[in-house]
Amino acid sequence: MRRLLAVYGLKTRDYGYLPNFYPTARLIEACENRSIPLRFLFPEDIREFLSRSATSTESARLPSSSDFPPEDTVCLVRGAVGPDSISLLESRGYRCVNPSGATGLANDKLETARFLERGGFPTPRTASLADLGSAFAQADYPLVAKPRHGSRGAGVCLVATEREARCRARKILQGNDEWIFQEYVAASRGRDLRAFFASGEILACVERVAPDGDLVSNAALGGAMREPSFGPTLGEPWNGMVRAIACRAGLWYGTIDFLYRDDAECQAMSGKDRALDLTVCEINAAPGFEALEAATGIDIAGALIDRLIADFP
Repeated sequence: MRRLLAVYGLKTRDYGYLPNFYPTARLIEACENRSIPLRFLFPEDIREFLSRSATSTESARLPSSSDFPPEDTVCLVRGAVGPDSISLLESRGYRCVNPSGATGLANDKLETARFLERGGFPTPRTASLADLGSAFAQADYPLVAKPRHGSRGAGVCLVATEREARCRARKILQGNDEWIFQEYVAASRGRDLRAFFASGEILACVERVAPDGDLVSNAALGGAMREPSFGPTLGEPWNGMVRAIACRAGLWYGTIDFLYRDDAECQAMSGKDRALDLTVCEINAAPGFEALEAATGIDIAGALIDRLIADFP
């Protein structure tokens, strides 16, 4: 890899904002330290980027496709970038991490659940709104309800009955089926384990904890990250499972989020004798790393760039 193009999906389209935004500032720092040319590109500007062969005065804010040709460039996808935008770059020969297929899978929680089930990985039972009645009996409630294509924990809640589940989904989503329901893993309420990986290697393992006994542990909703009570290393068979899921999904980097099945075991016996009982909740194709770096002191941005250099020389 000679050049890096970071395709970043944010609410803003102001390129002047990026040097002061923590994740992009960290990528800038990591690339400068390694003499890697780096430019940023918002998904809305991909077509303009591809159509221009040189930087024009009026569009100097954008990189030029002649300066970042596909044979010398890797596209690092960050933030809310849809598979269609990634596919457009791929159609012109650009290597994208993560690729469009893997990103589409990770962004779709229902397809993620089906993928995990087909692969034989432990995961909570999951159903769409249309399949709710046949998938769960009343004895299975409460269930976790979440938007099928949501992120950052937005909208996730518990529902106590099938009627409540259907009413909530129809009220929020106007009656379509883009809402999923998962088995509620009570032992893990407000806690999960996140494994951050890149290029087949787990870079960090942290426990995420919701504030004040809430259901959702995402940092965007006030959750905190800390070292798990069993230590910073996940161990087997879970390390192997992370690598297997990443490989089958086509993810070069991302996170796997695990839930605790057994509350007693998540208190953690130490060393080789520990026996974690986990289930895979979600996968993420473009995870944030600000809270992770703050909690662990690990240079995630630098580790990503180092592995990109090694894998795409």
